[in-house]
Parts: sequence; structure tokens; C-alpha cells
Amino acid sequence: MAVERRRNDLLAKQRQRDDLQAQLKQLEERRAELLAKRSELLDERFAIRHSVATRINANLSPAIRVSVVQFGNPERYVRLLEEKLKDARIKHLIVAQKLASFWPADLSQAVRERDSSILVDRGELNPEQASKVIAALATPATLFELETVELVDLPKVELRDGDTYKDSSALSTGQKCTAILPILLLDSENPLLVDQPEDNLDNRFIFEAVVDSIRKVKTRRQLVFVTHNPNIPVLGDAERVFVLDSNGTIARKSNEGNVDDCKADIVTLLEGGEDAFKARKCRYAY
Repeated sequence: MAVERRRNDLLAKQRQRDDLQAQLKQLEERRAELLAKRSELLDERFAIRHSVATRINANLSPAIRVSVVQFGNPERYVRLLEEKLKDARIKHLIVAQKLASFWPADLSQAVRERDSSILVDRGELNPEQASKVIAALATPATLFELETVELVDLPKVELRDGDTYKDSSALSTGQKCTAILPILLLDSENPLLVDQPEDNLDNRFIFEAVVDSIRKVKTRRQLVFVTHNPNIPVLGDAERVFVLDSNGTIARKSNEGNVDDCKADIVTLLEGGEDAFKARKCRYAY
């Protein structure tokens, strides 16, 4: 009787195991489907971003060039690897940078299959490091994190300087404004508030690019500028000008209207006065 009970118990557990294995297979198949769908959505998101960059280039090239590198920013991936390897008794910061050369799914597969040789060959690790990496990353939870970690698309804004293009990260503050402001003016219908763009932009650029952009978008977008540069309200044909005065502590509105209504204030405050305006005209022989 005891043997029979034992046999029946084992058969019941075998059926339970078979059921669990079937459920696990279904979940793995569902996970694979979701990962494939996620990949499709990421591709669709990149396509939208790429189309925006193409539209910007069509309007602002050759002065400004914009591009988007799909999955070009691995920062989150690297941070995850650093976190998971910090207790592995290896130089985890260096090893994490090396492993970031793997596509996350490829690294997950190598770890799941305990293939240390590929970590040595492609990751340039020594055998001991590869063994410790596999031990640290082999938990199911970590493997799942690796498979779904986001590689962020990397936008790139470049400004033409002579015959070459400079990345925005290498530009001065004024050059960054030169590159970014036309994009802000171009690609949105939301209201935009700009505070004293002349602080970082020269008059030539304001006249050639900013004013032109203002006139193109003003009919479909509200633009508010705080400025001491007369080119912006006058050449941009501001529909409403608010003239502010101050006693050094409190500001007050001294006039408002269109450009013609505020002509005297614009000449006085922004041009330095009528005499200064006429003196420059004589000086430049215009």
C-alpha cells in the first residue's frame, strides 16, 4: 500500500510539473511576442523622430543640421551593468563599459547559455572576469532587466562653421542659441517665451535668421519676446508691444500698442534716441 501511495503521489507531481512546464512555455512565448512588439514600437518611435529631424533639416539646412542615432545613448544600459556587477569582485566600471558593446539581448543569451568564450572574445574579458560576469548576471530577474533595458535614441544638433559642422556640445553659449532658437521657432505650435535672445546672439543672426523665422510662424503661433533689440519688434512686425519702465525697484508699463503706436519709445529705448539713430546713419554714410 505504501508503495502504491508513493507511486500515485509521484504521478500527481509529474502531472503538476508537466502543467507548470506548459504554463512556462506559454509565458516564454508570450514574453517573446511582447519583446518583438516592443522592438516594433521602438522602431516606429525612431521613425517619427527621424522624420522630425528631416523636416528641420529641410527648413534650416545648411546652417543647422539635426540627426538622430537610434539607440545611440547606452547610459541606462551601462548603469544597469555597473549596478549588477558591483559585488562581483571585478573592476565593475571597466567591465560594464566593455559589456555595453554587446546588444542587451545578445548579452542575455550568452549569460543564459553560460558562454564565457564569447565574453572573452567579443567583450575582451579574461576567463576569470567572464566567469564572474556570468555568475552575477545569471539570475532570471537580472536577465529580464537586461532584455528590456532601454537604449535611448541620441539626438544631435550641429552648427555649420565654415566648411565643417560642430556638435552643440562643443559650441559656445551664443552658438548654442544660434543652433537651438531657429528649431524652437520652427517645429511647434505652442506659445514660446524668449527672454533677451540678444544676450547671446549677434545682430546679424537676429536679422538673418530670427526675424525671418518670426515672420514665418507668427500667424500660427504666439511668440513673446523680452528684448532690448529693435530688430525683433520692428522687423518682426510685432502685433503688440508693451513698453516697460522701471525706477530700479519696480517696473511699470508705460505704453502699449503696435509698432507704430510705440515708435517713439522704440527709438528712445532701443535705438538710444533719435539723435543716436541719426548719428549712426551719418557715421555709416547711409
